Amino acid sequence: GERSGVDHHIVVDRRDRSVEGGAAATGCPVHAFSSSDVFDIVVSNPPYVTEAEYQHLPVDVMREPRLALVADHDGLAFYERIEKGARLHLASGGSIFLEIGQTQGPAIKKIFSDGDIWRDFAIIKDYNARDRVVVVTKV
Repeated sequence: GERSGVDHHIVVDRRDRSVEGGAAATGCPVHAFSSSDVFDIVVSNPPYVTEAEYQHLPVDVMREPRLALVADHDGLAFYERIEKGARLHLASGGSIFLEIGQTQGPAIKKIFSDGDIWRDFAIIKDYNARDRVVVVTKV
């Protein structure tokens, strides 16, 4: 559909599952809107911890709700859902910024490997030189 105003240009998925503009997400920010919504940027810090990793998290991290941390499919379930939803709701030339676990870069690159849909896949490292953010742009 036609885009109107900046209120529908950025989707922000926070660990409390809220989305900018007041719409509530249920696990995937791009699924929180109508089928005609199109966005230029999607930013998400989805759950990406595996069941095994969850058992060994520091106590301060365990204070977060389990739902905000753990994901199925080796911690990749939300990336798969975001990729699928972004095919429909991300504008051509739009970008996705995703926080990732430090070992998940190659698996997430595979999720976004369709060259007919995605380009410019990049991994940004954090201050400890660990993979932390994925950026990918829709063709």
